Amino acid sequence: MRWVLRVLTVLVVVPLVLYVGHGLVRTVQIGQARDDARAELVAALPAARDTATEVTGRVVGALEVGPPRHRWQELTCTDDSIDAGWVVQDYEQVCVVHAYALVPVTDGPAAGCTGEGTPVDIDPARGWVSVHRGTADGLTAEDPWKGGCPRVVDSPGRPGWTRVLDGERPSTLDASSHWVLVTTEVGATRTRVGCSAWGVVFCGEPAGGPDLAAGPASP
Repeated sequence: MRWVLRVLTVLVVVPLVLYVGHGLVRTVQIGQARDDARAELVAALPAARDTATEVTGRVVGALEVGPPRHRWQELTCTDDSIDAGWVVQDYEQVCVVHAYALVPVTDGPAAGCTGEGTPVDIDPARGWVSVHRGTADGLTAEDPWKGGCPRVVDSPGRPGWTRVLDGERPSTLDASSHWVLVTTEVGATRTRVGCSAWGVVFCGEPAGGPDLAAGPASP
């Protein structure tokens, strides 16, 4: 009977203890990685915001469409997988700043939105800029992308993973029938945070999620 208990101990208890121990160690490591990601975001956020503001202002000025009626900035962070073919090897926390400017105009497409050329360039390594001209109905539609419009009335991304840094998203666009929307994205940080603490064979998304409280809400 004793040898049966010993075999069970070796086959069940020891692997279980090792699994729990490994999971606890990885939990601590992921927590440290999240702390590192937060510190990096705090340090990088001001420069990213300044760049997004400066580029958006230059684009609006170059378009010569008048001053924005709505202007705001958002921070969006996600846990993105690092893949090797079909296999996930790791996860990294990616944070970007979006700056938006909405300018009322008197003309545009009959429905939906059309993309326009961008008069100001930005280093692709830092981010991108887009310009759309569209109708108020197209921009505020339930599925705006069906008409070629970005979503601007409610926040994108997963709940809690996007935070308004400055200004406020408009609730309506009733002030004009047509608008020009300038969107600037500037990368802030990319920080490796590892795999789920309790994964054994496959690399799962780590628990916790990005810390969007990093940095002040406004300059």
